[in-house]
Amino acid sequence: MQFNAIMAAIHCAVLSMNFGKLKFVSAVSLLLHVLASLTLCWAARPIESSPHDKSSEVLSHYHSARDTFRNYRRGWILTMLAVLASVATAGVIAYPEVSKAIRRF
Repeated sequence: MQFNAIMAAIHCAVLSMNFGKLKFVSAVSLLLHVLASLTLCWAARPIESSPHDKSSEVLSHYHSARDTFRNYRRGWILTMLAVLASVATAGVIAYPEVSKAIRRF
């Protein structure tokens, strides 16, 4: 969650600059990092259940653990998509410099 928050702050700084091509890619990456952070927070939420008998208590714990891991998986998938968008943002920033360096050789 902290990684997503740091990356979102970096993308907010990039959005405040005047890079034409970069705004869309950075905005998508920012949105994905925020969604990933929210999903991971949702997965870590405390769940209270009050079953009456032992079998429903075990089943309740199983379902809550399954739901938690499913939400963590969703959060990490969103985090990896956001990282790909961040790499695309870095690529857009670095492309002019890299192309100049290649032309010099």
